[in-house]
Amino acid sequence: MSTEVPFAVSPATVAAITVALVLVLQIPGLQRAISTFFLSKSSYFIQRPRRPTLVTTSARSTFDKSAAPHGTLLALSLRESMFATGAMVNGSYTLSFNMILHHAEHCPPLSIENVQAALSQLQTRHTFLRTKLVPYDSVATPFVLQVDHALRLPLIELPSNTPFAKLWAEGRGTPLRCGEPMLRVLWQPQSNTTNVVFLVHHAIADGRSLSCLPHDFLIALTTIDMKTLPPLPLVSSCDDVAKRAVRSYPLRSLQSFAHTVLSGIRARHAFAFPIEPAAKESFMMLRDNKPLGLTTQFDAATTSRFVAKCKIHHVSVTGALGAALIHAVADMATASSTKIALGTVADARTLGAMGHLGAPEHLTLFATALPMFSHTVQATSDATSSTESTEPPYWTTANAYGQHLQGCTVRQDGLVVGLLMGLNMKSMMKAPKLTLGRPTIILSNSGVLPKLQTQYGDQIKVSHAHVTSNQLYSFPKVSASTMGGVLTLNFDGVAPIIKPTDLAMLQSRTTWHLKAMIA
Repeated sequence: MSTEVPFAVSPATVAAITVALVLVLQIPGLQRAISTFFLSKSSYFIQRPRRPTLVTTSARSTFDKSAAPHGTLLALSLRESMFATGAMVNGSYTLSFNMILHHAEHCPPLSIENVQAALSQLQTRHTFLRTKLVPYDSVATPFVLQVDHALRLPLIELPSNTPFAKLWAEGRGTPLRCGEPMLRVLWQPQSNTTNVVFLVHHAIADGRSLSCLPHDFLIALTTIDMKTLPPLPLVSSCDDVAKRAVRSYPLRSLQSFAHTVLSGIRARHAFAFPIEPAAKESFMMLRDNKPLGLTTQFDAATTSRFVAKCKIHHVSVTGALGAALIHAVADMATASSTKIALGTVADARTLGAMGHLGAPEHLTLFATALPMFSHTVQATSDATSSTESTEPPYWTTANAYGQHLQGCTVRQDGLVVGLLMGLNMKSMMKAPKLTLGRPTIILSNSGVLPKLQTQYGDQIKVSHAHVTSNQLYSFPKVSASTMGGVLTLNFDGVAPIIKPTDLAMLQSRTTWHLKAMIA
């Protein structure tokens, strides 16, 4: 009788199978295939957790905010994702909204509890303030925004003796980190005033849309009307709006693209704002970059005369401001006749709406750049005297710039330029480039505050409101505000690539030319 066991396996066979299995598992493709096979079989017995819903950028305009449960994922457009990545790598992609609140003497100081309650109401109204940046398992979509109803906006209270400007500059340069709120608030109470700064990352806001936040915040602080305001719906991204417009109006978009290219060609060899050559390396390596800011304010009477002069010459206030800036830059050049190129950032909320426009003050709508405007002007011979014998042709320049802006509006150039900028924003993932850019007048991204009031109830007055964009550009930015009937000009730059004396010269010459236009 045989003693052999049927189907017995020898030790050598076991060893060979074990070695073969180990070798097979070292091959990534086979390992993934085996893992997928067993996971698919186990799904009959194990209920896998469902992945949160991903709302695309195009679907955001029709997505009901009230149906956004905790954990909902919101896709970012290309432009938004590039801003987010740049903020994580470089920092400083932060917009800041600075304002000073003046309290009535008979009113008690604002309590921190009331301020926190107002911020909570702000989050209820604006969905994107209840989102945080999180990684996403996709090469094309590395990051998304996730709705977190438990997220609380940080309120950083500063002692009255703390150097406010230093902390503000540090806050602007803070890198974006996953899981953190996209907005922070600095709060420094004084005797009868309070310094307030909203710091928001550029991934979810621009300066124009940022202006609605302090307005809603101050309403919540001083009244109960905020509770009756409906939450703002999510809207499609600026990139999606631009793509729809380009597909719907291809001929107009082609004309806009051609005009943008021709404007860039005309602006070649124009005078560039002076930069400090020795600071190039430190600017590129993000060392010692500090924001510069200067402000010029005209009283109500002077502002009124300036507006009246614009009406007499049939030009817009924007055109006149651009003319003053162009002549101021020409004064800084060495040649007597100088070609000046002026950049413009304008409001993109109504561009390409086509029935898809969401709330006009929504947090995620972007401003956009317009094609360059170039103009040859004569430098003013005497930079200190106000009695030149030959008056510079201000109104000719203002009319030319105004016609340029009007043409950009008719063609909706901002859509094409904004889309091209969004497609070219991968460079933001790297160190900032030394763009020898032209002085830029900001019509929307900074300074223009359409909703902010000067008085809220009988408790608070607002002054010195100022939006400052990120500090990684090597050219000056000039923004204008007419809040309360008072013309305010803000001159922004970054040191050491821009000398403080050069920015001060630009401020001085622009102010001088504006006064000459009014005289």
